[in-house]
Amino acid sequence: MTLSAFTNVSSPTTLPTTDAQAIAFALDHLEPYEVPEFLKDWRDGKSLRPWMPDGVSPEDDNMVGED
Repeated sequence: MTLSAFTNVSSPTTLPTTDAQAIAFALDHLEPYEVPEFLKDWRDGKSLRPWMPDGVSPEDDNMVGED
């Protein structure tokens, strides 16, 4: 898994908590080749922390599953 360049819009400050937020994050912040892997991690309940830019609150980690 790699960190994205986050080129499309400003960086998020919290982890996604709904399917709609996860899809929006993938479309708005990831490179096209990263979207399937990110959405698979989301679906599988893995931590999304590695996908997030610096500045996402640590307390937000409990909103998604762990690896």
